[in-house]
Amino acid sequence: MADLPNLNLVSAPSVSSSALLRSTAAIGDPRIEGQTRFDQLAVGKSFQAVITSMMQDGKATVQFSPIPPQTQGPQLQMQLPQGLGVGDKIQLKLVNPAPDIAFQMESSPAPAPSENINLSTGAKILLQLLQSADPNDSQSNFIKGNQALLSTPPADAKNIANELPTHLHQAVQLSGAFYESHLKEWANGERTLDQVRQEPQNHNLAPKSTAENQLDTPQTQFIPAQLNAQENRQFIWRGELFPGQPFEWQIKDETPKQSSNNQTPEEKSWQTSVQFSLPKLGQVNATIQIVGNSAGFRISAQHPQSVDLLHQAKDQLNLSLESSGTQMTQFLVEKNDSNA
Repeated sequence: MADLPNLNLVSAPSVSSSALLRSTAAIGDPRIEGQTRFDQLAVGKSFQAVITSMMQDGKATVQFSPIPPQTQGPQLQMQLPQGLGVGDKIQLKLVNPAPDIAFQMESSPAPAPSENINLSTGAKILLQLLQSADPNDSQSNFIKGNQALLSTPPADAKNIANELPTHLHQAVQLSGAFYESHLKEWANGERTLDQVRQEPQNHNLAPKSTAENQLDTPQTQFIPAQLNAQENRQFIWRGELFPGQPFEWQIKDETPKQSSNNQTPEEKSWQTSVQFSLPKLGQVNATIQIVGNSAGFRISAQHPQSVDLLHQAKDQLNLSLESSGTQMTQFLVEKNDSNA
């Protein structure tokens, strides 16, 4: 097959030459067929085209609008400016006829002023939520607990250790942040309908009249926290440990993401942190890093005596971890002057 002639595309951003491709409607020698079409048109004529494919070398295949009397326009392969992709429509002006055909890229035509887009009520709600939600804003992407984790102050630390894990688990399960995943589990028979009905999306279902006041319904108020879980792999819960006792809890999945399906899965890595204030210990911030079967602790306390008490509990904590098959890799306790 004979070599195809070079076709130059010139535009404000410089682009390289391209080769004329055979159109699916063309017959005979594609060099003659394509050049004849553009030869019949005056220099300065504009064409609308659409990008149909992108190649690894950066070139793009462009489908032109039909040139009468043809029913299908020719295809050209050309190097386009960066930022364009498959499906983008472009405007090209013929600046030089055959044999050295050249085009200049023009800006895409703006939609007519009369062209209006009407969004449904649901689409308006989603648009407002996405515009207002910031996955990195910790002041809006948390789950607010409606009731304390424990109904009464615990008698001692042992009671907290026995009761708190179950209530923390329920706080995550019934938070509403994973409602859609739980619906899928229910559809697959892995979750009961009664469990799904306990989630806040199924409470207070009275419809609202406008998109604006639907932003505060149970069906929409969890979206910032859901975006945080999806984008940052983080869950934040704020409420009370027991009545009158503020408590904040964060969980973050820090497992490195796999770049391909063939890559060996990384060992699971989780970080969880809590903030609370107790009568004896004062303000305490604790962060636990869990990697596989190992755990590291970083704790800051408000009072010096609290630091001493926490150090004294290290051996007991280590024994508890060993009995569950977990190795303590770090235990750091320090006084946090900022909490004073």
